[in-house]
Amino acid sequence: MVSTPLRWLSVVLFVAAAPGWAQAQRFHLPDPSYVYGPRFGPPLRDRNATELPKPPSADELRRDQALAALGRVLFYEPLLSRNGQRSCGSCHQQQHAFADPRRFSTGHTGRATERNSMSLVHLADLSPAPYQTRGVGFFWDGRAKTLEAAVLQPIQHPVEMGLPLELLPERLAMDPAYGALFLAAFGSDLVTAGRVGAALARFLRAIESRASRYDEGLAQVPHVVVDFPGFTAAENRGKRLFLGSVSGAPGACASCHMGSRPVTCGPSASVDATCFQTFELRNTGLEQRDQRAGATPGVAGNPQRTDRFRAPSLRNVEVTGPYMHDGRFQTLEEVVRFYARGVRPHRNLDAMLQGGGAGWRSGWGGSSDSDRDPHAMAELGLPMNRQQQADLVAFLRTLTDRELLRDPRFADPFRNGR
Repeated sequence: MVSTPLRWLSVVLFVAAAPGWAQAQRFHLPDPSYVYGPRFGPPLRDRNATELPKPPSADELRRDQALAALGRVLFYEPLLSRNGQRSCGSCHQQQHAFADPRRFSTGHTGRATERNSMSLVHLADLSPAPYQTRGVGFFWDGRAKTLEAAVLQPIQHPVEMGLPLELLPERLAMDPAYGALFLAAFGSDLVTAGRVGAALARFLRAIESRASRYDEGLAQVPHVVVDFPGFTAAENRGKRLFLGSVSGAPGACASCHMGSRPVTCGPSASVDATCFQTFELRNTGLEQRDQRAGATPGVAGNPQRTDRFRAPSLRNVEVTGPYMHDGRFQTLEEVVRFYARGVRPHRNLDAMLQGGGAGWRSGWGGSSDSDRDPHAMAELGLPMNRQQQADLVAFLRTLTDRELLRDPRFADPFRNGR
């Protein structure tokens, strides 16, 4: 393995290798620019407000689009890593819905990261505006409270990218093209860690998945619980299993992966049929096989947070494997089989997984208890026979958005993209 000083020297040599390198075009942005929207996701309205928020001006919209374009370049910029060879896009790959097909990603030193890299799709649903969050926080353990803070952590992480934030200005000064990008986005070419975080967060908020077969079906029915006309019988059965009991609040799989949203800013809530992720930290009864990537320590002396992790987005879940915080499962079939008969006891085990799954039975496609697997009745988890497991996997595959996986707005803008 190349030592850290030599890796740093390689960056210096890379920059100084040939006269005029700084003037060479390293990345390409289209003219006219791509359009990124919505601006910050659905606006949150103050319940006591008497007027809607003021719409942005033309200049604000222009700068907002420039901010997203800057964030796209920074997302794929290897100069943000200590050795100049890793970027955010190295561990969050577009063809895998911005997840990593490896169990653990490889950091700038060649070491493996501690956890599997989760998908970055639909983060605007969780943090619709700058410095605003609707729940606990980002990452598997919820440690970052805002998206702007979250995007800076991998850059300075000693294993992942390893670059101190105070070095960001001099690193980006290596490419003079950044001056124009920062000027367009912020009105000046000043480079700060806060501006880098704002640009990356804006780009990530633009990554939305709206063209899956699920979205097509949802647009044709009055409510998500109605069978979708374009689905197979197995896919509709799997959807009913996933939703469980839906009467103002979700049940079954949807309890962790769908959540609810406010209705017209009032106290009531309805099922959020589009997000497919929530902020709450939950214990799913996984056996702790790998202590390196296993237990999350109690936060602030609170043992009830131990071994709890976020429920990641299920959008495009067909292509985001391997699965779980430690990437232990390679296929969706393995994941569903685990929930059917592999859940282990734990003091913090989620209530939905205790005693056969509270609220789970109402989502069963069978008409009576006799349709169930008798050996699963007393088990923890979400009891399913083989047919139900296959139906659930069939439904999960309808969440794949092939357009997102090749959308040029989110692609690597560097020539010979990594």
